[in-house]
Amino acid sequence: MHLIMDLVVNHCSDKHEWFQKALADPDGPYAGYFISAKEKTARHQAITAPNFGGPAWTKVPGTNKYYLHTFAKEQPDLNWENPVVRKKIYEMINWWFEKAFPVSVSMPSSISRKILIFHPSRRTVMTDLSPAIKC
Repeated sequence: MHLIMDLVVNHCSDKHEWFQKALADPDGPYAGYFISAKEKTARHQAITAPNFGGPAWTKVPGTNKYYLHTFAKEQPDLNWENPVVRKKIYEMINWWFEKAFPVSVSMPSSISRKILIFHPSRRTVMTDLSPAIKC
């Protein structure tokens, strides 16, 4: 039997430390780890969470801001335009790679529709982002 771990790096849990820090300080650096909007426009209202139904934007309590979740509201989308987020995610992916654990990484569709597949014994990664991931 072979085991492959699937890492989904499009979002995190709303219980994750990053999101909790973003909620505690909606104008602080962790708020930039997530995709947000200052107001919910008609364009935002048109975006739904396709796999879960309902709106894809949820209001941040006590603010006029909204965060995006393309899945469940408990899974806020990470902001892949933020270089700090990318670096931290790459570090986490490489941590698993260094453990020689076969990993499949599902990338956000806004970055790439490809799936990263890494197998330690083959030392291969298939992706548009492979230069950023240490192999």
